[in-house]
Amino acid sequence: MMLGIPIGEEHIDYAKNSFSDTYEEFYKFFSNENDQKAPLFTEAENWLLKKGKRSDTLWLWYWLEFAISSFLCPTSSTILCVWAFHEIADPAKIRKYNWRRLVVERLFKGITEFNQGERKSGCLLFLMILYLNALDTGDAVDQSAEVIVSVWTRSLVTQITGMDRGI
Repeated sequence: MMLGIPIGEEHIDYAKNSFSDTYEEFYKFFSNENDQKAPLFTEAENWLLKKGKRSDTLWLWYWLEFAISSFLCPTSSTILCVWAFHEIADPAKIRKYNWRRLVVERLFKGITEFNQGERKSGCLLFLMILYLNALDTGDAVDQSAEVIVSVWTRSLVTQITGMDRGI
């Protein structure tokens, strides 16, 4: 398991809720119904580290939205992304979704847009880990780790990429 992402059976269906319903839910959740603005990453981070510590489910929703928008499927925007919000609304179903498929679909979308001349950050960390895992590392990397991303350190990345001079 590369990133430790749940790989449930259910496909994430963006058409499940109408887009306007998702936006309405999103803005209501983040208490921005009146101005209809998505929170900045810094606002979400501050909430998670301070006020959010007193909450359980609400903290989970904030964290998941933050993780999706900044780590799993980042965009070039500085605000949280609304498109996957309705999939985290029911915490009991989160593990049932195929989140890896989401990452790959968003990665392909980013590559397509990049090839069409649009600049997108895409899932750069995912690509980096995929690249590192594709290299022949011999015994330097513990391939038996349950979550393979956990083995990569800065010094190990430097060592392994230094071995790959074919680029």
